[in-house]
This record gives sequence, C-alpha cells and structure tokens, in this order.
Amino acid sequence: MTIKFPQRYKILKSYEYVDLVDNTGYVTYYLGISNSSSTFFFTTDNTVYSTNTDYLIAGDLNITTTEAQVGSTQNLDITFNSAVNIKGTLVVSIAAAYYQNGAAVRLWRMKVRPYHYDGSTETSLAAQVTLPYTTTSGAGDQKTVVHTSTFSITQKHFKAGEKLRIKVEFYGYETAETAVLSWVSMGADPKNRTTNLTKGATSGFDESASNEITQSSVRIPFKLEV
Repeated sequence: MTIKFPQRYKILKSYEYVDLVDNTGYVTYYLGISNSSSTFFFTTDNTVYSTNTDYLIAGDLNITTTEAQVGSTQNLDITFNSAVNIKGTLVVSIAAAYYQNGAAVRLWRMKVRPYHYDGSTETSLAAQVTLPYTTTSGAGDQKTVVHTSTFSITQKHFKAGEKLRIKVEFYGYETAETAVLSWVSMGADPKNRTTNLTKGATSGFDESASNEITQSSVRIPFKLEV
C-alpha cells in the first residue's frame, strides 16, 4: 500500500520587482508616525496616513561654527515576523527639511547606517554613509531634500522578531556666529501629504513650497528562497 502525505504549504511572498541575476526580491517600507506622535512604524502600503506628516528633530535651534549633531539619533526599526535573509543593495531615502528665521549661512547633512538588532545587540551591516551638505542662507530660507543612501549588504540572516535598524543622525554648523534660530524635521508620511505643514515653531517643512516631500522609505533586498 502506498501512503501519500500532503504537500507542505509554503507562504507566498510578493515583491515589487525581482533581480534574477542577484537572486533577490525587493520590497519598499514607508516610514510613519503612530498616534503617540513620537513612535515610528513602517508599512509596505503607501496609502496609509501617518498621525503627523513629519517629525521635528530639533527646534528653536541656535548652532555654532563647529559642526555638531542636532537632535537625537533616530533608530528606525523594521521588525520581521518570520525568518528572512537580506542580501544585495539596501536603499534608504529620508526626506528632511531645514528652515531658519534670520540671515545666516548654515550647512546641514545627514549620516545613515544600517544594523542588525536582535533586541540587545546591534551589529553593523555596512559602513556609515555621510550625505552631502544642504545650505540655508538668508532670512526665512527653507530647503527640503531627500537624502538617499545605498548600502551593499552581504547576506545576513534575521530570525523572527529581529529588526533591521536604520540609524539616522542630523548635523549642522554655520559659517559665522549668529543668533538665528533653525528648525530641522524628518518626513514620516507614507502617503506623502504636504498639507498642514508649518515652517518654524513646529516644523522645518513649509506647505507653501511647491516641492515638499514628506515620504521616507527603506527598500530591502531579500534573498529569494528557491
């Protein structure tokens, strides 16, 4: 007598696109802010609304001629509910806005680095990337940019419950000492809304500007299990 056992079912994973040469599938995760207005989350659905469109990194800020970090380091975590392997080019795009209320020349930049985080230990996955400077100058000057970094990730296994952590740091300095105040913000709206933005006091963004972007994302290369 022949006994036939039922075939094991596999969970089908969907990808935005697949690179058959590298044997990887890519998925984009969009940054949002939960109802606490200070807790970040990630979603693969870019039609989801965030509580706030942006997150204030630092406000009422008076920087000096010595470059220094502004605000605190942001740990942006993506938690995997099942075991995965990451391998290939990781792409991190962070929307940021800078505003100043008086005449000054100030330079801003961002530093980004990915980590594997198991709940207690951070393990770097690639070298830190330092993005080019963005300059604000003149009273009321406001700049919005998207800082995009790429990282080549050697295959790394993530167990269920472990996190891909993206560390984001902002830095700034001015060319001459002034008493001008600045505001630095990070975009965090999956839907990329540009309304209800108020430059200064609460944000570095400005809804009256025509090129505002509030969508930040992480594109992850998953190794295809074939």
